[in-house]
Amino acid sequence: MTYRACFTMLKKTILLLILCNFSALAFAAPFIDANNRWLRSDIQTLADHHIIKVPITQWPIMWASIGDDLDNQVLDEIPEELLRPFKRVIKAYTLATKTAVQNSIDISLANQNAIFTEFADTQREKVQQKITTDIVGDKIAVRLSGSRVINAYDGQDYRLDGSYLGYIWGNWALSIGSVDRWWGPAWKSAHILSSNARPIPSLSIQRNRSTPFESSWLRWIGPWTFETFLGQLENDRAIANAKIWGARFTFKPLESLEIGFNRTAIWAGRGRPKDLKTFYNLFIGNDNIGQDLSRADEPSNQQAGMDLRWHMSSAGVPASFYMQYIGEDKLIKLIPSKATTAYGFETEAFFHHWGSIRAYVEYSNTATSGFLSIRTNNTSYEHSLYRSGYRYHGRVLGASWDNDSVVWSAGIIASNYANQELAISYSNMDLNRDNTARAAPGGNSVTKTHLKVNTVDIRHRYYFKKSYIDTTVNIKDKNINAFDVSGKYRIGLSYHLEF
Repeated sequence: MTYRACFTMLKKTILLLILCNFSALAFAAPFIDANNRWLRSDIQTLADHHIIKVPITQWPIMWASIGDDLDNQVLDEIPEELLRPFKRVIKAYTLATKTAVQNSIDISLANQNAIFTEFADTQREKVQQKITTDIVGDKIAVRLSGSRVINAYDGQDYRLDGSYLGYIWGNWALSIGSVDRWWGPAWKSAHILSSNARPIPSLSIQRNRSTPFESSWLRWIGPWTFETFLGQLENDRAIANAKIWGARFTFKPLESLEIGFNRTAIWAGRGRPKDLKTFYNLFIGNDNIGQDLSRADEPSNQQAGMDLRWHMSSAGVPASFYMQYIGEDKLIKLIPSKATTAYGFETEAFFHHWGSIRAYVEYSNTATSGFLSIRTNNTSYEHSLYRSGYRYHGRVLGASWDNDSVVWSAGIIASNYANQELAISYSNMDLNRDNTARAAPGGNSVTKTHLKVNTVDIRHRYYFKKSYIDTTVNIKDKNINAFDVSGKYRIGLSYHLEF
């Protein structure tokens, strides 16, 4: 059976299950989108204080697991400094699960396209209008999100990004759609899968509740979740209509420790093998020329690795350390080689009359080296056969600064008691350090030559009634000619209304 036949059969099965259960309308949103840094910060706060016990570094997160942990809390027993974050998460949970059809309108304006993105940055274009309708039942979920982009960078002015159909089958959520993913604990970058590029149309299966194994042999793993997806890439690439497969397993063996294992592969496409044997070779890692494979049979461009986040408290001061290690090539001593790395530290503080602030420092290196010091240039996010690289509609699927770059970042994420939220960050970027790039259609998507640049990003959100206004200011000290951008400043304004 070919990949296309499997894809079509699974899609028809999910659609049939949805149609058979569409009459069960007790509304509840299935997952938390990767589009709100302040909600993520509140969830992280509750997780660090063991109120939320499930894994939270794999976005989107299923509301079922978060909701179970929230429902198990007694309000009077929550420490005073955690009441505000707890109530904000409860408010989001209540809104997501209320029994009504939910609609929203978003209007976004900016003077230029975005070059660099971080968690929750989904406004990539200059002008975008979007209307969204959510209808979700006991076992089904439907979101229709239609948007129009003025002078879209990739030429697609009309989009269904963010739309999906989903079905709950036992403790699994099956879905078809285009949703943003963010795999990893960092705030500025996710090296294997981020929301830098547009969401990829995919078939997905994800664990609904992160309950631990019942077996005494496996109970040590703790709460765990898993997602795997099959996605369709665009036609306008070196190998047209290539596919992408991804999988992530995340677990918490300790309340203070979360670990994730990731894997993705770009494969199939026009003129390339795409049968089950090809996928089997991909799955077992037999995908390098010379391993009984010719160039004609090489199945895929793969990435694999792990990340972790460890929380501790010293002298009453909370502190967390996190890292991500993503390899581009075969295993050496059971470790993916030619790897990109990211490290981070974060802490938080609470102010009785103001609110809460999370502060972080991060380091990202997308020049492949890793623990084994196998250093190569023009390797990460590139491939000799799939020459468009690890990109979708021209934007890299991982860290937004693309390959061969070292970036230091520091930032804060703050929420106060006056319906306002603020995020400020500074980044020192050493981009494309080897001063070369692969020939088109590959190569660093931000700069083809070496460039050092400093950036400051300011984001503010103000809530009122059923709406909010986002203001974004991005400042660079040098021009970067990428994504039809030439200026040093980007100013964005967006309005969100729910009805």
